[in-house]
Amino acid sequence: RILIETSYYNTTFLWSSSISTNILFQQQEEVIHRRNNSNNIPKKLSNNNITTTTPNTTSTTNNNKQQRIYTKKKQIDLNVLCSTEKKVEQYPNRTIVHMHVGKCGGMTLNKYVLAAGCCSLQSGDYRMDCFNYVKIKESMLSKLVLLDVHMTVRKNKRKIISDTNSNFLFTIREPISRFESWFRYSSNRYCSNKTIADKDILPIQYHVWYKCFCDNSMDTMAQMLEPTTPTNYYSNNNITNTTTTKTMDDDCRMLVRDAFTKVGVTFFGHLAANYRYYYQQAQLDTMHKDAIVYAIRTEHLWSDLVAVDKMVGGDGNFSSSVQGKKEDHGSSLYKKETLSTDRNIFLVCCALREDIIAYRSIIEKASNLNVIEKQRMYELTWNKCNVTSWEMLDEKCHNATILPW
Repeated sequence: RILIETSYYNTTFLWSSSISTNILFQQQEEVIHRRNNSNNIPKKLSNNNITTTTPNTTSTTNNNKQQRIYTKKKQIDLNVLCSTEKKVEQYPNRTIVHMHVGKCGGMTLNKYVLAAGCCSLQSGDYRMDCFNYVKIKESMLSKLVLLDVHMTVRKNKRKIISDTNSNFLFTIREPISRFESWFRYSSNRYCSNKTIADKDILPIQYHVWYKCFCDNSMDTMAQMLEPTTPTNYYSNNNITNTTTTKTMDDDCRMLVRDAFTKVGVTFFGHLAANYRYYYQQAQLDTMHKDAIVYAIRTEHLWSDLVAVDKMVGGDGNFSSSVQGKKEDHGSSLYKKETLSTDRNIFLVCCALREDIIAYRSIIEKASNLNVIEKQRMYELTWNKCNVTSWEMLDEKCHNATILPW
């Protein structure tokens, strides 16, 4: 059955229950937006490639001037800040890799705290703003973090992770809340009036969201996890043919189930690039089983940053111009949609069980969290899932025959 046809790639994507959805899970990165922004990616800096930006003469505060004056000294510092070799040499056996789990506050760290996070940014202006924030008072934590690992882990980053005796910093968030944040982010990204109008020239994920989810809610996605097929999954009024609607129901349902079970970089983004994915990339059960693990909780982001900075030899005093700031990808403007019924929350709890195991492993290994803090993080999920222990959640999900299929 034809699920999607897109003339942009001159490709027809086929769906069949006998064909793995890996066919669809070929991430089409860097197609439109990166192409448009490619000229903004800064080239490697050298003494002959120094950019000076004149500050706004109407600005009256020292902070604004400090953020906007890019001097030759500042530019030379950027080469040092982005050199993993220099950090490994300067801080042997102390360096840290930031495992940037999506929808957990990692961009706040990248923009305001970690120089390595600034190095990973692509937009030239945004990148320089980031360095200016970090260099106001660079923390010890920033000096130790080698690189930011987010989504696709390219060969050079895999080599650094494997070859250096580094420790790991994970950004984490209560798993059900992370799912809700992912849905709001994806819905606003793929289902806005502009992206729907341009969907024929955009990557496949836009087509999938338009066909299956743009006219539906977070609750509808959760209901697709039911062990038996409920009626009226798909409510797009543009589809009136009963046979076509049933076909789309089945296809969307199977795609959702795969989205919760697959691990890696797919067109379901941060849902599949999950705790299991980053835990595997860190190789915490094999090559780096003795590594020190730190966890920055979204729910306690700045207090955790202060604690971790002190643990690695810093003073925990971040600049007053950055402390408490938040980078949210515009999510503060999104509709505050959440799962609305206990049943739908329970379905997602069961669907995320495997990922919750990795989440628990990260928390258990987190050296900066005490027993009480770890227990409270567990209780956040227990309360959402209406259970009092992990064993109770496993039993209820098993009895309800919800995932894995």
